[in-house]
Amino acid sequence: MPDIQFRAADLTKDIDALARIWIEIGWIEKSDKKSFETLIKKSRSIVGYVNNEPECLTISSLGDFYYLDHKLPFSCITGVTTSLVSRKLKLAGKATALKIAEDAKAGAAICGLGMFEQGYYNKLGFGTGNYENLIQFSPADLKINRQIDIPVRLTIDDIEEVHSNRIQRLKGHGACNLPEELTLQEMELHTDSAGLGFRDKDGNLTHHIWYSTKGQESGPFKIYWMAYQNLDQFLDILMLLKNLSDQIVLVKMVEPPGIQLQDFLAYPFLHQVLTHDSKYRNYVRSIAYWQMRILDLEACIEAVELNTKDLSFNLSLDDPIENYLPIDSDWKGISGEYCVTLGKKSKVVKGHQKGLRVLTASVSALTRMWLGVLPASVLKLSENITGDDQLIQALDKAFSGMPTPRTNWDF
Repeated sequence: MPDIQFRAADLTKDIDALARIWIEIGWIEKSDKKSFETLIKKSRSIVGYVNNEPECLTISSLGDFYYLDHKLPFSCITGVTTSLVSRKLKLAGKATALKIAEDAKAGAAICGLGMFEQGYYNKLGFGTGNYENLIQFSPADLKINRQIDIPVRLTIDDIEEVHSNRIQRLKGHGACNLPEELTLQEMELHTDSAGLGFRDKDGNLTHHIWYSTKGQESGPFKIYWMAYQNLDQFLDILMLLKNLSDQIVLVKMVEPPGIQLQDFLAYPFLHQVLTHDSKYRNYVRSIAYWQMRILDLEACIEAVELNTKDLSFNLSLDDPIENYLPIDSDWKGISGEYCVTLGKKSKVVKGHQKGLRVLTASVSALTRMWLGVLPASVLKLSENITGDDQLIQALDKAFSGMPTPRTNWDF
């Protein structure tokens, strides 16, 4: 059997070997090594060493997660990679579990990641988020007409104010903020990318987009992110895109939170038909590609503010991550017996209270209900969550007014 150990990366001697993992699995090219180094040098890492050689790398960054009107400490798993020579050794699951435990110990209340396939990270307690809409449209089809200022060019040299503007963007339920190195890493990875934005009378950057055309004259014009502090600024960005329509025939982007872009398109169905077999095809595709899990049950439940009568119940919670953590781990997940009260002021205490109905749930199911992704009655069909009909109906009603969670930051 190989000698397998897990510990923090030793960047003084292992950075080339760690970059090799990303290169050989196809995440980056050799020319992208700089963007990898930007990320790894500032990230929190756990490395799986096989016979003293780095063969598995899990990295995370700490940031903020916005739940209703509350800001929670957030752990974002930004990379889970295993080399081609060390597959099927169960390195990735164990390294990721250790990383999550480390971030939970550091105070993170919730953890998120982008999944390569549904199901794998469920064994660590993650539940799938809501659908994101990936939209492709012709900017000439935008039915908007307004005067805007001449935009300013933005480059990687503007990293500090671009990131600051991104952090200060309009945020809603489920939004995430992450450190500057994540913005810089994206800039460096997309070497052909640039920005267009607007400044106020004092020269401060107020709203912008970061995009790439990959050297194609007619597009696609891919928007990696946009940042605006109010909806009037969002309309400025739409007008900016329309002004590019004399050359650019296709814009690709993730639909912004709370917006239905179809409302701003003159003939969306016509363009879908006309471009059906074209590389400039207009369409909307929905996919759920991010997952979340609760790390600190008390902090997450206390963030719940519901405009309902108090609902109290006992919770039997199963957290499968404990199967991937060593016996001496300081944090072993959040399995246990709890008494939960949901309402205008929610709380959770350990133990069961006599006479209350019992909800049995996995962490993934509880997280999805808590976020407002799906109601308990629907989660019963595909997740591990059970309770009597009266309790399930009460939970459905309690969370019925939850807004759709949107991370508004790809990871």
